[in-house]
Amino acid sequence: MSFFLINTLLQLAKHGAKYYDENEKFKNANISICRDCKAENPKGANFCGRCRSRNLTGRQQAQKEAIVENKRKHEESLRLAHFNRRMKLANDYYNQFSKYRICHSCNVTQQPSEGFCVKCGSKNIEVPTYILLEWMKTEFPDMIHSYDDIKKVQNFDNPLDNIFGKVIVRGAEEGTKFTFKVAGLGIKSIFKEINRKYFK
Repeated sequence: MSFFLINTLLQLAKHGAKYYDENEKFKNANISICRDCKAENPKGANFCGRCRSRNLTGRQQAQKEAIVENKRKHEESLRLAHFNRRMKLANDYYNQFSKYRICHSCNVTQQPSEGFCVKCGSKNIEVPTYILLEWMKTEFPDMIHSYDDIKKVQNFDNPLDNIFGKVIVRGAEEGTKFTFKVAGLGIKSIFKEINRKYFK
């Protein structure tokens, strides 16, 4: 590439940048923006020419407000995604542990498939709701405080499932398994602690 061609390209870029700056300055000085429909209007307009709104502002101010609004929406989407993940974990937790059984005689927690106590042979019963509430309050103190919260978890329909399907569900299941591992000494230890605290 010759020196002349390189120099020509540099000059074109310089003039293009200068034209852009001048055009932006002109728009900032002569255009107002409707906050409602985002249409451009001449400076000094009392009404928006598109929607008739009087909610007009300068172009630079509109750009600043748009940056703030986009940041707010981004933070809100992050909070919603975190909430959905936590609700999915709580829903998985409920679906798993609500199936466990407890011996009505010696109060030992049993696996879902065990109809009779492995310790005393008595018939097992479903985990009482108040015990399940205490379990979930321990695992999800930021979300579970009452029976109404458990109902919300039961009825939770994860919107991400409709987008990503089984991939998200599988990820939530893996996250639940990880939560169980780091929460304490394992499920058996949790059961022992629950039995000691509520049945002894």
